[in-house]
Amino acid sequence: MSRLLALGVCTVAAGAARAQDVRTSISGTVYDSVSRRYLDSAVVQLMRADRPGTGVTVISAGGGKFQFDSVEAGTWILGFIHPVLDSLGLPLPTVQVQVRTAEPIRAMLAVPSPASVVRRFCGVSPDSGGLWYGQTRSGVTGLPVAAATVIAQWNRIVVVNRTIERQIPAITIESNEDGSFHHCFMPREEIVLVRAWRGADSSGVLSFTMPAAGLLRRDIYVGPVQVVDARVAVDSTADSVTVPMRIGGGSLRGRVLRSGGRPVGGARVRFSESGAEAMANGDGYFHLDSLPLGSFTIDARAIGFLPVTRSVDFVEGQVTTADFVLESRQSYLDTVRVVSRRLMDTPQHLEFLARKKLGFGTFLDEEDIEKRNPMFVSDVLRVVPGVTVLPGGFGGSVRFRNTGGFAQYCVPAVFIDGMQVFDISSLGLETVVSPEIVRAIEVYPRPLQVPAQYRTTNGCGSLVIWTGPRSTRVPPPS
Repeated sequence: MSRLLALGVCTVAAGAARAQDVRTSISGTVYDSVSRRYLDSAVVQLMRADRPGTGVTVISAGGGKFQFDSVEAGTWILGFIHPVLDSLGLPLPTVQVQVRTAEPIRAMLAVPSPASVVRRFCGVSPDSGGLWYGQTRSGVTGLPVAAATVIAQWNRIVVVNRTIERQIPAITIESNEDGSFHHCFMPREEIVLVRAWRGADSSGVLSFTMPAAGLLRRDIYVGPVQVVDARVAVDSTADSVTVPMRIGGGSLRGRVLRSGGRPVGGARVRFSESGAEAMANGDGYFHLDSLPLGSFTIDARAIGFLPVTRSVDFVEGQVTTADFVLESRQSYLDTVRVVSRRLMDTPQHLEFLARKKLGFGTFLDEEDIEKRNPMFVSDVLRVVPGVTVLPGGFGGSVRFRNTGGFAQYCVPAVFIDGMQVFDISSLGLETVVSPEIVRAIEVYPRPLQVPAQYRTTNGCGSLVIWTGPRSTRVPPPS
């Protein structure tokens, strides 16, 4: 029967009469407690405790398995080296092994648990906020990039002086000389948007949510910016406009499936930065070429399904693969009964209805929004007269047709729940509000149409967004 050693635990066997003649085997597995997987290709070392530098090395195989044969009697130090430890900045985990009999020894080597890693870096438990870490890497070589800037931001609702306000916290990190970075106290439930750059190289906008364990590794690849002029259609007319479109040597292949595993033919897969699209064939397969190098966001959608986004990395000379699994909207709707689809009778809602009766501008209520099945808020606005969504950014850039200036299109003033959001052109509409919480939208492309309370001196018009639950649903009667 073999003896089992856990990480950091010393097990001593009873002494043998002639210890110098004793030989045994030491075997076990290497496990990553963070990603919950066994580590293949880990460098496992068995060193004599009384003679540092003397020992043997093996590489863990499938399932993280390793084995040392014919280990002589004595005290040994067992440990492993793997890139996951380097990325976390953790010391070499070791186990002390005492060989006294010929009984085989089993040992488990493991990366510390997520909670232990968070405490080591942040000094607090994951309940106080998550730890995000990773490396900035080159989309050309795949190697780490030092001194890159990483910025992350998210939405947060706070109560100030008995009023509800929306804040957009942001943090900026610079990667170390080995490209590594980390940040503590990341929000646990909000969607975080991130982007990285170094010099002229940059990534796209990515999104993630911290896992329940409070520890997340997400590397970010930055790549050179290659831009070409492309003609794209705008608003609901036949007009088109020339816009700069980012391209490169990236390639994406994959498949779109429903949750049961069957293909979703005709699904549309879109590169969010430029709007480039591919349609899945009857077997669900798709292919996108000439994509920029670096980390970017891809989304997939199909009629009758909930849209899905994924962050993917494009490296020169490599074909990126990504599959999308779409959930049927019907599977959600069948389990609920709509009790009331009317917006809450707040003063703001009554004012919304009053302005709608006047007929100035375009008004979208919750039914209009749900019909469009939006991945981004800008998706709701694509068919509104006088509005265009230009490629670029996370979901595109919203512009109004300019009626009083030299430029063809202009940036509207944006109001969310009655408060103006400034610098929207640099923040991006999608970083300020997500489509899941939008319950109504007012669009005033012409400055003369704008109600007095939402009028500005920008000479462009205003976009007014109201947030909150779009419907009240309860389980169906049994």
